[in-house]
Amino acid sequence: MAKFDWIKHLLIEWKLLEYFLAKQEIMQLEKDNKVRECFKCKKDKQLKEFKWESKYCNECIILKKEESIIKNKQKNKKYLNSNKGKLYKKNKNQRYRSRKLWTDDWSITTKYINELFAKQKWLCIICNIELINIEYHLDHIYPLSKWWEHTKNNIQFLCRKCNILKSNKVDYGLKTT
Repeated sequence: MAKFDWIKHLLIEWKLLEYFLAKQEIMQLEKDNKVRECFKCKKDKQLKEFKWESKYCNECIILKKEESIIKNKQKNKKYLNSNKGKLYKKNKNQRYRSRKLWTDDWSITTKYINELFAKQKWLCIICNIELINIEYHLDHIYPLSKWWEHTKNNIQFLCRKCNILKSNKVDYGLKTT
């Protein structure tokens, strides 16, 4: 008798699973047919056009997010144009510059920069464009904004476009030194 207990157990689980799936299917059909009024646009829409128990339809949620983004941008712009905002920007830039000076081990000389250029074969690490006749940037592989240091092992040369696109991301795969 003990041999077939596990078979009974599997059959019971199978029946429960079938019941659960059937119930889910019925609930989905009911959900497709139900209608609810959106709190914002006051339109009657099907229940599937709402997220979980939200009182706003999906369209209104997207519009609400876009409105809040625009509102926050305007608020930030207004703040940064005020005296307090200008002071914040100035201090932020000053903190960045002082951090760069504070962590500098003074080993990054003109000679070292020329050696690094030669090591990179005068090419941008990311796009392999020649850096001789275009504007290039001294880039930190591990950004200073992420609390890394301004040292020999943390710099590389990139073209302007690649450096702007890289922003303050840590670029693990392209470390040169």
